[in-house]
Amino acid sequence: LTITADETEVVVTITGNHNTLVYNGSEQSVTGFTTDVGEKTITVALKEGSKAEAKGTNAGTYYMGLTKDTFTVTSQNYSNIKVVVVDGYLKIDPITEKVTVTVTEKSDTVTYNGQEHSVTGYKSMTADNALYDVKKNVAETQTAAWTAKGTEAGEYPVGIVSGDFKNTSKNFTNVEFVIVDGTLKIDPVSDKVRSEERRVG
Repeated sequence: LTITADETEVVVTITGNHNTLVYNGSEQSVTGFTTDVGEKTITVALKEGSKAEAKGTNAGTYYMGLTKDTFTVTSQNYSNIKVVVVDGYLKIDPITEKVTVTVTEKSDTVTYNGQEHSVTGYKSMTADNALYDVKKNVAETQTAAWTAKGTEAGEYPVGIVSGDFKNTSKNFTNVEFVIVDGTLKIDPVSDKVRSEERRVG
């Protein structure tokens, strides 16, 4: 008894797995594939050294890169197999919940001495989401307004505004910058100091 292979074209579709996740600061991945072989006596396997895997850390889409050459498709009963491959992928979405970055300006208090005093910049920048790295994800544009300076007694604002900062990370789509105002405060010379100066003079 001789049984010959079926020469009728059989289409085998190999579909890489896919998943959509949210950025979490760590590498994430999706592996594996499915086929529509069903009850047919057709074997589908990855070739040695090939992987069905997509992985990534930052927001974006990562593909497995699957092709017909990634697989070995064999059968004793079918001699005309057409292979169709649908690539798998991992999609990492950015965090859409609002992240608040607080910038606290520097402050200083001095006593009037006839000299000009100044305070420049901010003393801290913090985010209310631990995944948001302010050192990596914030671009800043320092201007002359970042310096409070004065000679006479009074209060002088540092002058930083939220527009001086920009989120550069594609992993976060809703970043708000809040400024905590700082000042240079120049106190007048007290009457006690003046009277002591007069006695010394």
